[in-house]
Amino acid sequence: MSELTVSQEHFVTSLVKQKILSATDSLPQPSNPSEKWLLYLPKGEIHDIGLLIAHYALKQKGNEVIYLGKDVEKVNLLEAIKSVRPCRALSFVVKHSQEDLVNKYLTAIDDKHKDLPCIICCDQAYKEKLKLFNNQEIISCFEDFLKRVQ
Repeated sequence: MSELTVSQEHFVTSLVKQKILSATDSLPQPSNPSEKWLLYLPKGEIHDIGLLIAHYALKQKGNEVIYLGKDVEKVNLLEAIKSVRPCRALSFVVKHSQEDLVNKYLTAIDDKHKDLPCIICCDQAYKEKLKLFNNQEIISCFEDFLKRVQ
């Protein structure tokens, strides 16, 4: 059994991203969106395939999606929330060294935009390390996310 090299992994990841982006672009813009979602990954988080799939799923269900992408600074996120006024915010966390930073994002969102529901998608082990506020929740499996957007 052989392992992928880093360059092979990046190549395959790029191909997968291209397919997801193409599929998302082919979806029609919702004429009367049910909700407006803001999608982002916190600073230092670059694993965006889950976020891209979420973008596709949300758009397919007739939602307007504002996709900020990966490695978003906290100040830029807060400005975007203020400017765009989303119904919900969604983020994925894969890197396990990010809990302090993610907690700072959650606190800042609660301080500045207390009424904004936020969903953080992460694995079960990460769940115990995050400090959530009233409108914040964690989803640990993709099936739960799909149920949430339907």
